[in-house]
Amino acid sequence: MENYLKKEANVKKFLKEPFSKHNLETLKILNNLRSVNTKNKYCLICVKPFKLWQLAKMSGERGIPPKKINKFFKNLEDAERYVFKLRTK
Repeated sequence: MENYLKKEANVKKFLKEPFSKHNLETLKILNNLRSVNTKNKYCLICVKPFKLWQLAKMSGERGIPPKKINKFFKNLEDAERYVFKLRTK
């Protein structure tokens, strides 16, 4: 139960400030999410530098571009939070 509460607290910290310096426990969670197979993994594509990002799903195969999804973000922090929530479901 304590591990679950600790993990939940670290998730909340990440969601509050996705670009801050994270503690070791939060980094472990992020590395776990990043190390899984890329097939159907959500990602962001920069449409307009510093202004617009689009949600996409990776193909999992080298050379095949991600499949774009009709979901756009004007704020990178919000986009990162959205992808994080999708990946942790």
